[in-house]
Amino acid sequence: MRMVISALRQSGGIGEGPAGPAGTVARAFRTEAITAGGNPKTILIFAAFLPQFVPASGPAAFIEVGALFLLLEFCAIAVYASVGAVASLKLAARGGRWITGMLGIAMIGFGAALAFVEAPAQRR
Repeated sequence: MRMVISALRQSGGIGEGPAGPAGTVARAFRTEAITAGGNPKTILIFAAFLPQFVPASGPAAFIEVGALFLLLEFCAIAVYASVGAVASLKLAARGGRWITGMLGIAMIGFGAALAFVEAPAQRR
């Protein structure tokens, strides 16, 4: 709910878009790098999953496999960003306010449903 209220305050209403300029590519890259670096899934992949694919020849092999992982991650993020940019332009041209509103209502519904879900019983 905090995110919904914050978004409504910043944009002045649902679907009106951001109030200011989007920023630079360098700023977006820096924000994404900080977010991805602090992501527990990324840390888990590097600490638990990735080492089993690294030959025991030394740390250089781990660095190579890690660099390959980062390159693939960068490519995936670039594809997501490109698809998002194209979709954003097409929705803006068609007046996508109703989609933003429907997605917001869906998120509020998911949050409300989650609030009423009982915790699973503990196994002993």
